[in-house]
Amino acid sequence: MHKEKQQFRPFDSLILLFIAFCLVVIFHWQGNTADVHLFGRSVFVWMVTRWSDYGGQYSHCWLIPLVSLGVLYCKRQDLIRARKNTSVSGLFIIVASLLLQIVSSRTRLPRLSLVAFVGLLWSIPYAFLGKKVARILVFPCAYLLFCIPLTFLDTLTFPLRLIAASTATGIVNGIGIGAVRYGTAILSVPPGSFQLDVADPCSGLRSFLAMVSLTAAYAYFSQKSFVGKWVLFLCSPLIAIASNIVRIVAIAVVAFAVGQETATGFYHDYSPYIVFASAVLFMTGLGSLLNRLSTINSPVDSVTSSDKKHKVDFQIKTGTTIIVLLVSTSLTLHMMGDVKLSSESGVTSSLPAFVGDYTAEGILFCQDLHCGKSIPETMPTENRHCPACGGVVDYVSPIEKNMLPSDTVILRKRYRNSYGKTYAVTIVISGKERTSIHRPQMCLTGQGHQIVRERCVKVPVQEKQIEVMFLDLKRQVSASGSSGGQTASSVYAYWFIGGDRETASHWKRTFLTAYDNIFRGTSPRWAYVAIMTSRTAHPTNDNEQLKYFISELYPGIRDDHSGE
Repeated sequence: MHKEKQQFRPFDSLILLFIAFCLVVIFHWQGNTADVHLFGRSVFVWMVTRWSDYGGQYSHCWLIPLVSLGVLYCKRQDLIRARKNTSVSGLFIIVASLLLQIVSSRTRLPRLSLVAFVGLLWSIPYAFLGKKVARILVFPCAYLLFCIPLTFLDTLTFPLRLIAASTATGIVNGIGIGAVRYGTAILSVPPGSFQLDVADPCSGLRSFLAMVSLTAAYAYFSQKSFVGKWVLFLCSPLIAIASNIVRIVAIAVVAFAVGQETATGFYHDYSPYIVFASAVLFMTGLGSLLNRLSTINSPVDSVTSSDKKHKVDFQIKTGTTIIVLLVSTSLTLHMMGDVKLSSESGVTSSLPAFVGDYTAEGILFCQDLHCGKSIPETMPTENRHCPACGGVVDYVSPIEKNMLPSDTVILRKRYRNSYGKTYAVTIVISGKERTSIHRPQMCLTGQGHQIVRERCVKVPVQEKQIEVMFLDLKRQVSASGSSGGQTASSVYAYWFIGGDRETASHWKRTFLTAYDNIFRGTSPRWAYVAIMTSRTAHPTNDNEQLKYFISELYPGIRDDHSGE
């Protein structure tokens, strides 16, 4: 339903300024309660801080708002000439976006808050100025979604490494250089010429994210048809993967021709330029091909005018309605208050001294970041120093201290039996902030582990069964513990405990947390239980022994006052 054309008057600017102020209140001052300890309440501070994390993986996001502003500048004449009509449809989208902000603030999900903010940036002009303006603003507003850090995509790192390594090995063999692939490593045949490992930084994830956003902008400006824009955009992941493969092949060729030291040193440091250049060539080449194949031009909005004047100023009414909705949302967020943290985690405050025939020993960590060794707790309390570097030691590693909120509780013991079999047990009890517990797959891959297999196993404990996630891991290590050399296999088991609830699924835990945040006004204090042990030549026995260890450990870590 659209009303007749209205003139845009100075008073309307005041309405828009007040609307902008309301948006600042809702998304900056009230924002989101996630990770208040680290970021405050502002979703914008959370977003910008994340841009600087993860090794510069999201550094391209600084350019995204500039591209959106550039599109608005290029389309300024179209915006001026576009017919201005108020739209009831825009009001419905505003209501949906505000409800999303209330839910995301309550569930402490800042990414959804940012989606709600982008939705309001588009729907407010839609309601206030009409469909013609909204159509012009679709791309510059939607492009801002690339500003949202998608850190959960780190799970794609290892699959991307495998794709790059396997494809690059095939290409290297195809051009006459003998090579074989072992996992993510590429070795020359016969051995001796080069030995390359497609590590996490070489997975192409950083170029993947940057290339998708770059291709979206290029497709918008270069393609003549709507179909061509979408085809080119959907091909952007393939372009990013292909350009990274070109880089790895080039490094292998240089290693074969000149030597591995040159290839993995000077040439490797400047190889990102190859990724960018090849990606641009792939992108522009595909774009040119799509334009030649396209025979349908993008529709051009016709500029119409109407001299009919309506007695009622619908722009003022629409602006007033939007302000009422924004103020009501702000008041709702204020009255709802913060989500209260539950005092019960469902686990005990310490790990047991014995589990079956296993005896516990503490683990200490050197606080020197350049050393970072873990050592058994065997030294006297008054003389606790790292035997390797002489540094101070503590029960928590320096990385955990820097990354996790201060109210996070970490319990850690190593259990050993008389036969030398060991199990490393860690329990992380969340504090008020959400960053205390996250998916273990992120940390494991970041530590150099390869997840070979993942499965959910039912373990009998105390006349019931609980679901535990088992991960089969592999890692290249040398005698000194550094990357490369022999392959070490291990099994990693984990599950989550939250009061009387238990689950092996990170997503189910997230859903239960969101449910409690919204309908109970409390945030459950979850505990993350992880057990790690080395693999032997008999995987079936390893699994059965691990299940038995969990069943013996379970009564010693469960809090009887948690509702169990």
